[in-house]
This record gives sequence, structure tokens and C-alpha cells, in this order.
Amino acid sequence: MCSYTDLLRYAGFKSEEDAAAERNKFEGIDFKSIISSPISTEADLIRIIHMVYAWMPTMLRSFSKVEGINAINLQDLLRYSQMARKKDITDDQERKLFTGLAKLTKNHMVGASKVLMVLNNEVYPIFDNRVMVGWNEYPENKNRKLSNKSIIKDENDCLKNYIMYKNCLITWAKQENKTIRQFEFLFFYKGRQMQKEFEK
Repeated sequence: MCSYTDLLRYAGFKSEEDAAAERNKFEGIDFKSIISSPISTEADLIRIIHMVYAWMPTMLRSFSKVEGINAINLQDLLRYSQMARKKDITDDQERKLFTGLAKLTKNHMVGASKVLMVLNNEVYPIFDNRVMVGWNEYPENKNRKLSNKSIIKDENDCLKNYIMYKNCLITWAKQENKTIRQFEFLFFYKGRQMQKEFEK
């Protein structure tokens, strides 16, 4: 069990209000508009993927040039995305959604997790290097370390990593009557601070 109060202190915040104020700096109008964007058509899904990828260090290539794009059924990906937004998706469908999104974002776990977060931020947290650093240094997580799998090489290993992280956040958020974004942000913030210190 991860105590939200302990995690606040770990991230360097004196109160939940201070953490919320800092989180709001990262969740401006652009964030709010993308998480409420429609997902009725394949074009909507492509637009979301491109918007999310604008947060990434590199640009997406045209989908027609993505390696393996012919193996991805965009209609199925749209259907699974709609199911994820409604929280009505099986484990197998979720796996296909994750791997399909990863293929469309250059086999990138971070890109896939960000698209999933846009689809449903009550269920899917973002995984990136800053979150991983903050997570791995938290004493309560010594037996559940995340590995740096930004680029997906082994789908099963990568999904196991992400699902463990996602399920922990969902469980803790439910127990503490919080959102997974509240937990995820504290790990992100702590990891970001630690990386800044390392760069000095």
C-alpha cells in the first residue's frame, strides 16, 4: 500500500493543495481539450495520436510509412479505443490496443501510454522516464521496480511492466479516494526533480 500522504512528502509537497496547484501548471487548456476530444472516427484517433506525439521528442512519420501499418487494422484500433474510453474492454483487447498504439508511435511505450491516458485518464497512467525514476526510488516500491522499456522490444515483458504499474496506481487511488493522476503526478514530479539534481 502506498500512502498518498507519505508520497506527498516524498515528492516535496507540504499539502495536497500545493501538489494540486503544481499539477494544474501541467494540465492547462491544451491538456483539458485533448482528454475531452471526440473519438468517433478513425480520423479522430489519428488526430489524438498526433496531438499526443507533439509532446514527444521526435515527430511521427506519415502513417502510410509506419513499418507494419498494414498489419494494424485501424478500425479495430478505433473500436478498442472507444471501448477503453467507456471502461468496457477485455484484457486481450487492451493488449491489442496497447501494442497497436505502440506500433503507431514508433514502438514507443511512452507514446502508447500517453494515448491511453487521453482515452481514459481514470484507468491509464502515463509512463515515462521521470515517472520511472520517481517510482523506483520510493522505498515502498523496492520489490516492484519498473524497468526502462521506453522502446518496446518484447511486447509481453513491456506490457507486464506497464500493467503492474497501472494496477498499483488504480488500487492505491481507490483505497485513498484519489485519482491515478494524483499518484502519477507525484512520481513524475519527484523523478523530474531528481533528474534536475543529477544534471547539475
